[in-house]
Amino acid sequence: MVSLPFDLPGFEISRVFAGQTQLVITAQAVSADVGCPACNVISQSVHSYYTRSPQDLPLTSKAVRLILRVRRFRCLNPSCPKQTFAEPLPHLVAKNAQCTTRLSDTLQLFAANLSAKLGGRMLKNLKIAVSPTTLLRLVKRSQTPVQAEVRVRVLGR
Repeated sequence: MVSLPFDLPGFEISRVFAGQTQLVITAQAVSADVGCPACNVISQSVHSYYTRSPQDLPLTSKAVRLILRVRRFRCLNPSCPKQTFAEPLPHLVAKNAQCTTRLSDTLQLFAANLSAKLGGRMLKNLKIAVSPTTLLRLVKRSQTPVQAEVRVRVLGR
């Protein structure tokens, strides 16, 4: 087993490959059972496996790519609308995300405090490949619409 300077909660690292510009970390889930998100019935019945490959924060000036072997479980509740469900990874990777929550938080910080072009250039120097358009999209997604109260004043009455 290989150790890293950060945690991969719920995963056991099986391989670390260091290339010229990228560090690839392969890991597999280790929890014995998972609760169905629809009915909360605990299941140990593995339906299948699939891989997720999110980008993570750089380490030792190399880009980091995780290769996570994740399981799909069968729901054991016959009345549940979900027959199978994927193992949730809320502390590591959000649903359908292409980057870890650690990287996403960092990108949000850069996007909120710098211009998109400057943030993109600085992140490139930190070995995080992200376009200015992505940073703009993060800012727009994080802003909550403000419902301001409109007051109309008529002058001259």
